[in-house]
Amino acid sequence: MSTLYLAHFGLHEPPFSITPNPRYFFAGGERGRLLEALTIAVTTDEGITAVTGAVGSGKTLLARLLVARLSEMGWHVAYLANPAFAPNEIVAAIAHDLGVLANPNANGSTPVAAESLPGATLLDRLNAALIARYQAGQRTAVVIDEAHAMTPAALDEVRRLANLETAQHKLLQIVLFAQPELTTLLADPLLLPLRERIVHRFTLAPLPKMTVAEYIAFRLRTAGLAGENPFTPAALNRIARASGGIARRINLLADKAMLSAFARGTQRVTPADVRRAERELAWELPKGRFVPPRFWRIALVLAVVAVLAVAIVAIAHRDPTWTHFADGAASPASMPLPKTPPPSEHESEPSPVPQLTLQTPVAPSPQSTPPKPTAAREHAAPPTETPPVPVTPPKKPEILKPSQMAANLQQKPQRTGQTPAAKEKNRELSTTSNLSTARTPKPAPQQATITQWQRHGYTYAIVLDHWPTLANRARERRIDELRKQLPRSFAGYSLVAHQPQNQNEILILLGPFRRAEEAGMMLLELPSALLLKEPRVVALTTLKE
Repeated sequence: MSTLYLAHFGLHEPPFSITPNPRYFFAGGERGRLLEALTIAVTTDEGITAVTGAVGSGKTLLARLLVARLSEMGWHVAYLANPAFAPNEIVAAIAHDLGVLANPNANGSTPVAAESLPGATLLDRLNAALIARYQAGQRTAVVIDEAHAMTPAALDEVRRLANLETAQHKLLQIVLFAQPELTTLLADPLLLPLRERIVHRFTLAPLPKMTVAEYIAFRLRTAGLAGENPFTPAALNRIARASGGIARRINLLADKAMLSAFARGTQRVTPADVRRAERELAWELPKGRFVPPRFWRIALVLAVVAVLAVAIVAIAHRDPTWTHFADGAASPASMPLPKTPPPSEHESEPSPVPQLTLQTPVAPSPQSTPPKPTAAREHAAPPTETPPVPVTPPKKPEILKPSQMAANLQQKPQRTGQTPAAKEKNRELSTTSNLSTARTPKPAPQQATITQWQRHGYTYAIVLDHWPTLANRARERRIDELRKQLPRSFAGYSLVAHQPQNQNEILILLGPFRRAEEAGMMLLELPSALLLKEPRVVALTTLKE
């Protein structure tokens, strides 16, 4: 796939191949110094050296560079790239690479004495050959890659090879390249003799964040880039955060991001291209390395501000003293609290439709005669023998036009001349009607598929999450877990599992919505745990059953 964009970006060869190529060795990030330290450690004849690093950090490339450098210095080097051998095969593999068991008549590298020892084992003949080479001024080293994959018995054979020595010098220098699991493996008490023979320990650390941009620029220049770096600074920062400084992950992300820019027909690699690469390489990136885009980080801040604003408005709506204070009246602390009963559980949320109650005074109008307020005042204090009925808190007086006032007067029956019992009954009926209207929840549309949503006139939904294909029971369980994370403001919406055609994933849709603006506003009200899943607004017409 990397060869598709070479001509587009002016490159001669793939710059981010994961094959260890010595030409692409980046000496920055302390890697050049580590190679120099390894060379000095091997040439001092002190025994075993261990190098550990995470998967994809560049251990194999470093091992091959060490082999090449030692060979240039005249050393005989045996390189084991895959040491998955049985204990009795380790010595044979090393001897084969060093040419110890070759026919002595074919070349003069193997002394005849190493072959003619009566009853000598393979290790004895290898020891004799190493002594002869050392006396001839020749040095020998063994470089073992992926040493963490060796069995404890095979590692113990390596310890026996380290015992090949003269009275003053080691005959064989051994370098182990492995993942951090080697440290756990060496903690075995049976491998204590080997652990004590490891003289030098080095760690190949990930590249620092400030060095990732230099690493990418170096590989692009090596591949033939002559112009400007196609990666924007924001894209480089995102790669540095998402990769954790691991060289292989940097190569994969950069390669896929350049392929995305090529598909868009541009020569600038943006954070959006890196984000697409992260989604494609989700199986490769470790957990906790996914970085939410900057847009969602801003959205989280806006969501927190919106929640605080809604809370303040709700407090002002439920407590009339705050409304008076906002209009320039006295401080709420200096005003007497209204003697009203506590709100019932049905009044915890404000009614979606404003109700005109008997307690709302009507401003007088010069064109009409104001209605007599005696009936409303008589009902201000309920009888002592009747328990108080929760009522809507009084709001700020509303100035009505004469036409509106006349319409209200026509809708209200005249209650003058009624008996106290009849007046109390009418007041209870009016209050009960208002409360029943406020308690009526928003009906949730009955829908199971996007087709039924569209039949009801809904055109948009929010893709809340996406999963692989799951069994029905596991799918329902995970939908219930998502529903528990939604705030109460989403009670009128539904979660639907939808699987597009020819795709092996399930989309979890939240909705439905009639307008994209409505879906966008609800998107900002999602909690931060769901915003990290990168939900998005989609049109139902783009989703096929």
